Amino acid sequence: YSALLGPIVGIMVVDYWWCRKCELNVDDLYRPQGQYAGVNAAAVWALVIGVLPSVPGFLHQVNIVSTSVSFWDDIYVYSWFVGFFLAGGVYRLASDLKWQPAKQPHQGF
Repeated sequence: YSALLGPIVGIMVVDYWWCRKCELNVDDLYRPQGQYAGVNAAAVWALVIGVLPSVPGFLHQVNIVSTSVSFWDDIYVYSWFVGFFLAGGVYRLASDLKWQPAKQPHQGF
């Protein structure tokens, strides 16, 4: 649970404070074609990279893998913090590089 929430919070903090300078267009948050519509590929990649270090420790914790290097078990214990800083750092790097991926509009389910 915390292995996912840490990276998500890290991305949200960087996006709000660093990328958007604490300004949001609240009306556009609810518009299907607003400025926030679509998928931010940089955020998705940052989430994946932020979660990856916790996977080996998680697999060992739930007994899917019987042996594990203690380093990964230690990373898993601090997965919220590791994910927060790693995903936030990757997302900030992507925004510093001005990586603006094409946003795909949400088509619904």
